Amino acid sequence: MIDARHWRATEKRMEFTIPGGKLKGRPIGEADDETLNYWAERIGRELAQNPNKPYADRDQALVGAMNAEKQRR
Repeated sequence: MIDARHWRATEKRMEFTIPGGKLKGRPIGEADDETLNYWAERIGRELAQNPNKPYADRDQALVGAMNAEKQRR
């Protein structure tokens, strides 16, 4: 299940957002590479340390979306 705090529905697709910092709530497509790298690494480390943590599915989806955005660029 994906927590609604980190995505929002757009016209045709689900859009993930930055979970904190100056860009909190902004779509990941608007974030710079440094921000995407920071959050993907941070959330990835947290998942590696505790893969059964609350909202692990949401966080895994967010990391995947951030990595996809980096690849898209």
